[in-house]
Amino acid sequence: MHNVIDVFSESGPLAKSMDDYTVRVEQQELSVLIAAAIDNHESLVCEAGTGTGKTFAYLVPAILS
Repeated sequence: MHNVIDVFSESGPLAKSMDDYTVRVEQQELSVLIAAAIDNHESLVCEAGTGTGKTFAYLVPAILS
């Protein structure tokens, strides 16, 4: 199973399937926080600016969980 950092890496499944994929450090960081909250059964409130990649940052840890 992939961890969230692997999924968002330059050689991960998103990069392999999307021609215009760009690694976004903020997206990786947000996804790690979300994954930790899921793993620890905690609530998390996040705010991130436009272009951070919030949709995938939320979905990837949810799918991997």
